[in-house]
Amino acid sequence: FFFGYFLMPPTSLGVLLVLLLAAAIADVVPSYDSYEHRLPSFDVAFKDIAVDGLVCDGPKIAIVYYPVNGTRNQLFPVISFLHGYNSGGDDDRFNKWYAPICRKVASYGFVIVAPLTSRTVACPRQSEDQLTALAANFSAAGVPADPAAAAVMGQSS
Repeated sequence: FFFGYFLMPPTSLGVLLVLLLAAAIADVVPSYDSYEHRLPSFDVAFKDIAVDGLVCDGPKIAIVYYPVNGTRNQLFPVISFLHGYNSGGDDDRFNKWYAPICRKVASYGFVIVAPLTSRTVACPRQSEDQLTALAANFSAAGVPADPAAAAVMGQSS
């Protein structure tokens, strides 16, 4: 390295090293976009469905986001999404903060069910509503869900 420093002006050496480093990194680190293209991509629809047994205040419904262009009779895993405090029954807040997340996850081949309970007060039993939502009657609502393949996710502040 020291010998090469005398053979090239310092700016040329710096440019050469930066180019060599960039080339090495490009071969080792895949870009974020390369992962995005490997994921399935479905069109997404949504609807409100009634959910029996919800215990917290607010509407006894859940909003469901689901893939619509799967193969015939294809069922998708279900994820119950629990919103943050005081964001359930208020459609404006849910649509602003959580709908984009739910739509994106559903586009990868998941059914997202989000109970809209716990509208105005903190409910210590909100996690019960999250689990109860997994037992919703998806087939009666025309949602291609496989409740046997279930998970939970959520957000809170």
